Amino acid sequence: MLRPGGVLVAAVPELGRLGALRPAAPPPKVSGDRVIVQLWDWAPDGQSYGLEVVQLVRGGSGWEVSGAVETRHRVLSAAQVSAALRDAGFGVVQRLEPAESGHPLPVWVAVA
Repeated sequence: MLRPGGVLVAAVPELGRLGALRPAAPPPKVSGDRVIVQLWDWAPDGQSYGLEVVQLVRGGSGWEVSGAVETRHRVLSAAQVSAALRDAGFGVVQRLEPAESGHPLPVWVAVA
């Protein structure tokens, strides 16, 4: 909850175009003896996906799962994010492109 005049700053990935492609996973991240893999399980309508992040570590007998987490994500377009912020009561809503903000994702700035 923000006070009146409070500012929300949020980096929000825009995956709307990915819903049509429905990729299964981004490339694994390898760091020394550790590998992190993401597995994406898309809903039939492409509007959400389950995400499982698995960490593997090299053990004495090969690679072993050292941890895993799961979550579910909704896929929102820029118009849907803007509408959701306005519906939540934010009066001023602005979307900054990565070139404007210096962040790799679009950044949303909204004033309560």
